[in-house]
Amino acid sequence: MTHDRPAGVPADALEKLVDDHPDWVDRCIDARHLAYVEKTAQLPGIDQRLDDRIVYNRTEGTWPVKDRDVVVTSHADFDVKGHEVRLTFRSTSHPKMPPQDGAVRITFLRGHWT
Repeated sequence: MTHDRPAGVPADALEKLVDDHPDWVDRCIDARHLAYVEKTAQLPGIDQRLDDRIVYNRTEGTWPVKDRDVVVTSHADFDVKGHEVRLTFRSTSHPKMPPQDGAVRITFLRGHWT
């Protein structure tokens, strides 16, 4: 995997993908890009690269479970030859998105999409 966005992929392409989460992620009722992680930022255990970003997601709960929401730092790795993107993420916090009424904040989350 390379760590750089391939030539020809617009910088806002991943941001658009985040904004469209409610259209393709089951029960996702809100998703938004909050910020880019500055390359010089110091976040424990997270690689900072140009495509790192902070994202908010809220998932609708079903009775009697409340909605769940989370703020994550996500990073995209691109494998141009293998035509693969790996998006890794881990929970964090951000002043633009404090805990929301009606939702339980997920405080520990790690994962990836390939």
